[in-house]
Amino acid sequence: MAQRSLSRMEQIGIYALIIMAGVTIYTRFIYPGAGRKFDRIKKETAKIQAQVASLEQELDSGRTDRKIRKLKKDLGKAKAALKEAETHLATDEEKDSLSARIIQVAGAQGLMIRNFSRITDQAVIRQLTGRDDPLQTACYRINLDGTFNRVVAFLKHIDQMDKMITMQRLHMGMSEKDTGIQMEVWVTL
Repeated sequence: MAQRSLSRMEQIGIYALIIMAGVTIYTRFIYPGAGRKFDRIKKETAKIQAQVASLEQELDSGRTDRKIRKLKKDLGKAKAALKEAETHLATDEEKDSLSARIIQVAGAQGLMIRNFSRITDQAVIRQLTGRDDPLQTACYRINLDGTFNRVVAFLKHIDQMDKMITMQRLHMGMSEKDTGIQMEVWVTL
């Protein structure tokens, strides 16, 4: 049998087939990560396109404007609540008159005031209130003697005052003469 030599086109076809087979084997078996990377990039692109579409739809539907209006409404409510809360807090000018009212209430309830003093130790105030700025807090220590019913009436009157008074500590015990109760109250205004 005679051997015939391949024509130029046949040689190019064989070389192209060998190159294509080599690339296919390389991408499928030797380096399969390229296909996975391409699939991952395709999925991420689809996800980003979906997000862009939903944002465009929100913008078109006016949902963003409704959210902004709702947030402004909530802000207005929060400001109103803050203003109402501030009406229950005593201002610096009111703290002195409020402390005098506490003494008047104790006297009106028939309690004997043994001690009424302002606490000025900043560390103690910080410990009582947990606030970083103890200078804005007025703390008082009150020692009273009286019957149980009078002490309860005093505490109710303090609780019903229009400004917020916080009782930080309350100690009760029998008086030295067994005539009633000794009470020590630490309050903040």
